[in-house]
Amino acid sequence: MKFKQIVLIFLVAFNLRLGISSMPPVLTMIQQSFQLTNLQSSLLTSIPVICMGVLAFFVSKIQQSVGREKGIFLFLLLLGGSLLSRGFLVNYSGLLLSALFIGFAIAVIGPLLSGYIKQSFPNQSGLLIGIYSLSMGLGSVSASSVMLPLTRLLDNKWYYALGSWGILAIISAVIWYSMQKDKKKSSVKENPILLKDVIKERSVWKMIVFFGIQSGMFYGLVTWINSALIERGLSVTFSVGLLTLFTAVQMISSFIIPAMMDRIGRIDYWIMSCCILMLAASGLFLFTTTRISAGIAILCSAVAAGGFFPIAMLLPIQNSRTAAEASTYTSFVQAFGYIAGGAAPILIGGLIDLSHNHKSLYITMIVGAAVLFLIGMSEGRRKDEQPS
Repeated sequence: MKFKQIVLIFLVAFNLRLGISSMPPVLTMIQQSFQLTNLQSSLLTSIPVICMGVLAFFVSKIQQSVGREKGIFLFLLLLGGSLLSRGFLVNYSGLLLSALFIGFAIAVIGPLLSGYIKQSFPNQSGLLIGIYSLSMGLGSVSASSVMLPLTRLLDNKWYYALGSWGILAIISAVIWYSMQKDKKKSSVKENPILLKDVIKERSVWKMIVFFGIQSGMFYGLVTWINSALIERGLSVTFSVGLLTLFTAVQMISSFIIPAMMDRIGRIDYWIMSCCILMLAASGLFLFTTTRISAGIAILCSAVAAGGFFPIAMLLPIQNSRTAAEASTYTSFVQAFGYIAGGAAPILIGGLIDLSHNHKSLYITMIVGAAVLFLIGMSEGRRKDEQPS
């Protein structure tokens, strides 16, 4: 039974980044097809992230209306349909519309899946968040690495390649439904805490800042690192290869780091260590231009991003008492966090347009890592003040 639930968590999480990570490898083609500015093209990856924030406020009501398991099924179908539409709505407005619904689906599925983890594995949430993160990473690396070969296979029709990912989401929805249909719907009767009560808790706002900054750094990197590397004189193939390396290392780190956190060191040490790696990566990007330094910078930033995300996901689960409360905490943190995170690629895109170079990306990484370092230090002081 537990193994089946692990497989379901892995399967659902795999779909949560396909619609975002499949976009950057063909972003240049889309820009050329529709004559888009950097700011306009950044909306294609930023809108889903912003929607993941704004629409997360509705998770509690959706959970009460249809239940956790049915909600995941319905919004997996919405995700699949939105991804499929990209193969047929071949214009900029159509891509923006699909991005909106993709963000809506992910906004609901993510917190509901966190509640499912809390419900099914109350004493193993760290390991399961690692599996959750690993699966999302696998989805990201699959999307980013397969997009260019798939586009070439489809006679450079990038829109068919983008739409093909919807098939996986629909298949996942069918499998989820078939494996959940005999289960009693106990989650509908749960009473999650109200957002007005959550908003009063100071620790939640610290989690929001942490989630928002790490999210902004991740999506800023995923959106702009490919074109930034090309600006440095690297080939398109080599740059996409480094983007694939980034997602692969980030995926592996997002599983290993939370698993190690249960045994080695404190969470504040892990936060500050990841910040140091991100600062080192930013320095390499800013002050060096070789292929080797670019590779090292990608590795450092990937390990850091791989640590930041599971820490941000684990905090709401660890600070909640029930599965419904875990979903409410997660939705609240992700709501504000993803809004901030989704604004980062737009801001960076606008700064790139103004400055005509990608240094804004690296400076943003430095500022973000510095703020997270301070949060790590404050978390350490809080733990030191707690009675042993």
